[in-house]
Amino acid sequence: MAKKKSVKKAARKAVKAVKKVAGKKVKKAVKMAKKQVKKAAKKVKTVKAQARKKVKAVKRQVTTKVAATKKKVKAQVAEVKAQLETKAAEVETKVAEKIEQLTPGTSSETPVN
Repeated sequence: MAKKKSVKKAARKAVKAVKKVAGKKVKKAVKMAKKQVKKAAKKVKTVKAQARKKVKAVKRQVTTKVAATKKKVKAQVAEVKAQLETKAAEVETKVAEKIEQLTPGTSSETPVN
């Protein structure tokens, strides 16, 4: 019987030792996993910040480009408007001259008796 007890005792000791080692390994693994999670979280934060900065920069670029094109378009519109107004004035004067030529007696060029 003495042998049986000593075997049981040894088995218990072995199990305890294995549990201890396994527990330590699990703890270590958990620690490592936590560290990795922290590192990953930091990386995610930095990447998000970089993305935000890039988005802001692109927004700025787009707004400046839009403003520049708006100015160009406004200038072009004003130029075309002025051209059209001058053309309209020319046409108006030509029409008035033609009307004066066609209607006798009302023109200021013909002498009145």
